[in-house]
Amino acid sequence: MKHLLILLASLTFLSHLAALTQAQNAVAPTKHALIIAVGAYPDGSGWSPINSVNDVSLIKTALQRQGFQEANIQVLTDAAATKSGIVAALSGLSARVKANDVIVFHYSGHGQQIADDNGDETDGYDEALVPYNAAIRFEPGKYEGQHHLRDDELGNLLGALRQKAGPKGEVLAVLDACHSGTGTRGLARHRGTQQVFAPPGYKAPSVTAQTCVEGCTFGVSEGSVASAQAPLVCFFGAGPSQLNFETTDTHGNCVGSLSLAFSNALSTAATAPTYESLFDRIKSEMAATAPTQSPQVEGTTNGRVFQGRTVTLPAHYKPLSWISDRELTINGGSLQGLCENTTVALYPPDTEVGSATHPLATGRITSTLLGSATIQLNQPLTGNARQAWVLVTSRHFRRSAVSLRLNVADASLKSHLRDSLQRRPFIKPVDSGPVDLLVEQQAGKPPRLITSHDQVIDLPEASFVNQGATVQALLNAAASVSQTKYIRQLTAQAPGLEVVLELVPITVKKEGNVVRVDQRLLPAVKSNGSGGTVYYAGDYMQLKVTNEGRKKAYFTILDIQPDNQMTVLIPSGALPAADYLVEPGKSILLPNILRIGQPYGQEMFKIIASAEPMDLRPLVNGHGQVQSRGSDVPTNPFAALLRESYQRTGSRGATSVGLPPESVSISEQVFQIAKP
Repeated sequence: MKHLLILLASLTFLSHLAALTQAQNAVAPTKHALIIAVGAYPDGSGWSPINSVNDVSLIKTALQRQGFQEANIQVLTDAAATKSGIVAALSGLSARVKANDVIVFHYSGHGQQIADDNGDETDGYDEALVPYNAAIRFEPGKYEGQHHLRDDELGNLLGALRQKAGPKGEVLAVLDACHSGTGTRGLARHRGTQQVFAPPGYKAPSVTAQTCVEGCTFGVSEGSVASAQAPLVCFFGAGPSQLNFETTDTHGNCVGSLSLAFSNALSTAATAPTYESLFDRIKSEMAATAPTQSPQVEGTTNGRVFQGRTVTLPAHYKPLSWISDRELTINGGSLQGLCENTTVALYPPDTEVGSATHPLATGRITSTLLGSATIQLNQPLTGNARQAWVLVTSRHFRRSAVSLRLNVADASLKSHLRDSLQRRPFIKPVDSGPVDLLVEQQAGKPPRLITSHDQVIDLPEASFVNQGATVQALLNAAASVSQTKYIRQLTAQAPGLEVVLELVPITVKKEGNVVRVDQRLLPAVKSNGSGGTVYYAGDYMQLKVTNEGRKKAYFTILDIQPDNQMTVLIPSGALPAADYLVEPGKSILLPNILRIGQPYGQEMFKIIASAEPMDLRPLVNGHGQVQSRGSDVPTNPFAALLRESYQRTGSRGATSVGLPPESVSISEQVFQIAKP
């Protein structure tokens, strides 16, 4: 009887366990993704070709790392991405979704404003995605917009997904497109058009001086959120009246600026991010690759991304395959910030990071793909040792060249520039296609250096005393664009060094020549309502530094301006670097009062935290030239990396100076400076 009771108890337990497992499986969320990419529009459509299809591998690789299975990722490209194809794919996805599921909808392609067809838009225009079979011009009786995907339609389709996923589900829309913006010189490919789609004689209500009222949100997040629906978060590539420019990834492929930023931000998160913190990282990424754009976010941003089930940046990597006893591939690549020359060490599994255990082998990364990298070892490994963990010992960074086109009337100046470019590895001359920079010179006039976003870079008067000085000034300015783009992209997180920089808006009162703080305001007063921060010329701010780590931290702050000028903001004045120390759990409100001024555009404050004081002023003020003795010599690895960035010669590609993981933490604050 005793054995029978034990057996019955065991069977009862197993029955309950099976029922519990079945119940858990019944509600286990599935991660779905629909990726739309349209770039090769048909001849005669009026749409310029763009590189949307290159975004697919970025997004797919990033999502697969987050647990999205191949079978649950649907991709439509070019001819398959007609309006009916997109609608059918969204409807089919809605049929497959169940309660609690996570859904990502990603669109890369053109967008356009289109005449409102139901009177629900205050500005008289709907926002629309441009499928493969949509034309750019309204032609009565031939094409009247029936193949555009309007915001109302897209909102309804996403609403059906939200309804199926329910209040514990999640829907994320990433739209790497835009429907408005001012004209450019055509130096860079962009997504969007300033040409509205409307019948002849159409007159929209005059409600604003802006090109579009809603920016590039496409209306997908309009309306109230019913409690029975999944929350919706939307990321958009640009702000009102901005075109959405393409950029290049670390492998030289032309891609969407939002797609690249989203993929990098998702793949390098150190902790499970909220949508707000993920968007902050996207803003920082885009400040380097698309500095004239202001990405937008709408929706419930305080929730954890993918219900908190994100795969964060690992402390170590694992082998994927062994090519030989000295060569292997690992499960991390360029999306995780790995690049050539990065050095690694292999340890037995479960080795505590930072322990004194001797490595089984060391090596360096020789090549990378988006989600994997190849390592060449200094010592062979065989047998069980091949199960080793791979730890980064010194992280290197890739610095890409900026492309430059010469549109120069003076034959002698053009020849001089071409000859000098051969000695500038970070400036790549090109004769056609999209470029980063243009040297433009008309007969009898001085040359100008213009960015792909139509920003004219000012040159000092002394640049024009003779041709040699002019060539030197132009190429130095171009090299500075390359350098600041590189510095903007640098990120690092040293264990225990977690310092946060906060912008504190203030009002001031003037007492003679002295400016004093009148009131300190909440940072929210500078929000643009779409996830961005805007200060106007003439505004004032202070900086607050908080140490959220477990180690004391010295800090320095670099200011990278919209015109690519870089200065050291902190330390300031005659104060030594050692004075800028913040203890764990403490905050410091710096007394410096900063007045915001021109140039207009995206400004970045880069804060670097280190275990020892670091004074970058001699290095930055001397443009990389420092004395060979005393405190001017850069000893911190970041200072050495910064010094290397000033070099005008050498070879492009991965840096020769690396950052050990424990050396510094690098983060930033990005804000827009606007005209009052």
